[in-house]
Amino acid sequence: MNYGYILTTLLSLAVCTVGLSQTSCPGPAPSDFGVASQTHTTIELEWEDVLSAQSYEIRTFDANTNTLINIHTIITNSYLQENLQPGGTYNFELRSSYCLSGPYGTGSTLTSNTNIVVVDIIFQMECLDDVNSGTMEVVEAGSQTTVEISPQDEGCYIMSFNDPTEPDSLILLLLDTDFDNQLFVGNFAGNTDAFNMSGDGPLYANIGSARENRSMDLFEMRMAKYRGNVAVEISWEAEMDMMIIYCEDCGESDPNPGLQAMPDRSAAPAIQAFPNPAKDQLTINTPETRNGQLEIIDISGRRWHASSNHSGLPIDLSNWPQGVYFIRWSAPESAPVIQQFLKI
Repeated sequence: MNYGYILTTLLSLAVCTVGLSQTSCPGPAPSDFGVASQTHTTIELEWEDVLSAQSYEIRTFDANTNTLINIHTIITNSYLQENLQPGGTYNFELRSSYCLSGPYGTGSTLTSNTNIVVVDIIFQMECLDDVNSGTMEVVEAGSQTTVEISPQDEGCYIMSFNDPTEPDSLILLLLDTDFDNQLFVGNFAGNTDAFNMSGDGPLYANIGSARENRSMDLFEMRMAKYRGNVAVEISWEAEMDMMIIYCEDCGESDPNPGLQAMPDRSAAPAIQAFPNPAKDQLTINTPETRNGQLEIIDISGRRWHASSNHSGLPIDLSNWPQGVYFIRWSAPESAPVIQQFLKI
């Protein structure tokens, strides 16, 4: 028997089998390739499973530089890309194979963004709802509040909480989203200057305490997106009273209603309003200057009082609804001064 001939034949068959296997491995482009969820640093992808596919190869690129970030081989029909930058744009390329280690066929592609928080100053907003209604609830340090926002919500949310360093003072924020990758946080101009927010994902909030000469952490805020719906996740770092109200009609089609640039108030003169909180009367002391204008508005933008060079005279609040109001004093030679007070 010619063993050499048999061995050569077997080797040839093996080579042919390998070549045939390599040729039959590449699979079709996966369908329904999309984003399942996204956060500030992650993007979760999913797709329709290719029948009989044994593996998938997914490549991640920085969309701005077209730089390849990584290549992963997986056997499931979903993938979580981690360690991304907030507000970044990324391209993904997905290929399938009928073999565990490839080669891979024609790819499906998509582009997606990580989430980012945008903070701006808000003087007032057009809200046609009764946003003064609602109930305060106590949130504990270590707890979490989630605000679910769907594309059907055409309005915005107003979040208010007490200043832990000054219990009689409230801080108000406006929450809105573009349902793409941006969470807009409007910082009302009447909030205390000791209140600070930083970071684009997550957002960190703290407040300075003059009494204790230190800064107190208040909360962390994140935006997560799940199949088109947005969740604003707030992790509380301190115990406080908090309320979140939905404003159905913000009076704007822009995704960040009422947000305006804040003028420099470093050289602006101070005003005094007392008592605060106020029940029946409020007295406001303003700087002595010509052409000074004083107005009081609520958080829906409705004006309740307007006068010129008003200082030291009590204002009757007995028929005003309870809630938060903003005092705005302006003069031609200085930047506007905003201060809030609570009507009880």
